[in-house]
Amino acid sequence: VPEIRREMRNFNCNDSRKAEVMKEIERRIREKYQKISTIDGIQVFFDNGWGLIRPSNTSPLIRLTIDDNPGAMEDFSSIIQETIGELDD
Repeated sequence: VPEIRREMRNFNCNDSRKAEVMKEIERRIREKYQKISTIDGIQVFFDNGWGLIRPSNTSPLIRLTIDDNPGAMEDFSSIIQETIGELDD
């Protein structure tokens, strides 16, 4: 059975700005990735795994989970950090 690697990160984001930040993250993700679902956050599907970006319902955070694609963790983290830096005071 192959080992599946799951990584998670949290990014601080004011509750009042989460919707705006998530909308901009989605726009930036769509520029780079094709297979996307927005049913529960922003989920991106890769040949060898998936990534999920979603706002926390209980904390001022945006959460990122990457399943079995370490390169995507850095790419998504950069997109999230840049967007929060630009839109969240």
